[in-house]
Amino acid sequence: MLRFLLLVSCFTAVSVHAAYEDKIFDDIKETETFSLHSRGLISYGFHSNTVHLRHFFLRASYQREEAVQFFATLNGYADTHEPTIAYTYALNNVSLYDYGFIYRFLGGFFVSPRAAAVYREDLETFMAMPAYIYGSPAEFDPVTNYLVMHKSAPGIRFGYGTDRWEVGYSQGDYRHSIPSGLMAKVKFDDFYLRAVTLAEYTNEAIFDRSSLVRKVQLSGAGKLVLTPKITLGLLGEVTYLDNGKWRLRAEQAMEHFGMTLGLRELWINGGEFVMEVSLKRRVADMVAIGAQYASNGSWYLVGNIDF
Repeated sequence: MLRFLLLVSCFTAVSVHAAYEDKIFDDIKETETFSLHSRGLISYGFHSNTVHLRHFFLRASYQREEAVQFFATLNGYADTHEPTIAYTYALNNVSLYDYGFIYRFLGGFFVSPRAAAVYREDLETFMAMPAYIYGSPAEFDPVTNYLVMHKSAPGIRFGYGTDRWEVGYSQGDYRHSIPSGLMAKVKFDDFYLRAVTLAEYTNEAIFDRSSLVRKVQLSGAGKLVLTPKITLGLLGEVTYLDNGKWRLRAEQAMEHFGMTLGLRELWINGGEFVMEVSLKRRVADMVAIGAQYASNGSWYLVGNIDF
């Protein structure tokens, strides 16, 4: 916690430029009538000798008018293999993740009925691979201390937002788990801060109030421009997990001519401390290629398709 607070406090003393914009899971007010966004991760794991399309998301949006935006998102993974399993059939791997619309009114209020309503954890990263997984069969070999994403489900989001800040509530309907999330974020000229509280009932078979669990997360990041050619990045995140544990994530990065050298530290109380190093190159502001190594022996070649 102390390290996180020190990272956040140092942002206030420098001139940086950073803004958290998740174009897949958050609601971005588009400037074009039609827009297309992607988040995808392809990797080769040396330690497991497997190539994975670990996940992909593809979101198309149609801005009908100033107040209304329609969207649909596909997600999936490529058919892959785990060396210990003998497969006899292909795995289904593409599905509809999200579908719905956003209606904005009265200057900043919004409401959004949709297929994947619940807010997500902070997926901002300077590394080639995010510190989260979605739980698909293509992610059978994650790095220690990576967290499984909170459940989302059909439901509704509503709240209020401006160019600088946003607060919203979300709730989904998945069997009896009823996942929900409350999110707040603020963007300054020099960094951003984001907080999210996620909850669900773990007993999906019947409605059981005693099975309620929560996850609380506070995060922030910024970029310090040293010269026109060199930029430093800092990220700090603290997450209270539903099993009573805490995870701390810290990242440091240096960018130079489209190359990013990143370091990440992951710590969970009572668990293993993990350090990672990543080197990637951004190409045409759409894709990135690189490599990532973790102190537990995981070693990947990575391709990102994010725009």
